Amino acid sequence: VAFDTGVNVTAGLPVVRTSVDHGTAFDIAGTGRAGLRALERRPALIVTGHLGNWELAGISLGLFGFRTHAIARELAKEGARVMLSARTENRILAEVQSIKKEIANHSEVYGFACDLDLSEARNSLIKEVEERFGGVDILVHNTGGPSPSFTSETSQEQWQTGFDKLFQSVIELNQAFLPGMKTNNWGRILCVTSL
Repeated sequence: VAFDTGVNVTAGLPVVRTSVDHGTAFDIAGTGRAGLRALERRPALIVTGHLGNWELAGISLGLFGFRTHAIARELAKEGARVMLSARTENRILAEVQSIKKEIANHSEVYGFACDLDLSEARNSLIKEVEERFGGVDILVHNTGGPSPSFTSETSQEQWQTGFDKLFQSVIELNQAFLPGMKTNNWGRILCVTSL
């Protein structure tokens, strides 16, 4: 069970979610099946820094990939138009095809390669989303964490990279899409992060 925090844009209240499967779609949409109908045709952007598998004691763990995949799949199942973004183009395209094959409901699922560490790449992502969707109603941040290190051994460059990945990318994307959410009087931002 993952504990994710987010903000319901229309109410301005923090929300805690405790699931990465169908429960996430319920929490994003509102209460019950009627809330899920609210997701139809809503544009959603899901950003992640890494879709690859990690290995622990020889066991492959699609840690960030699993969570991102589950959220994207459930939103697409409910009819949301989904843009999935990650660093590696071939992995993101494979992920898009996998979701389309799983749900087979003709939902719109797209991919866009973007290195969230780079401001110019984030700007390209924002432009792509605005051109394709005109903005987003659902924004999911799942960028992963910084490389593990001891504070005393962390270089200034490592601090800056961690800040850009975990904070700056979230702020830039929120600032780009929050005004449209407010104008539409509907929006959700979910941030899955580590410190």
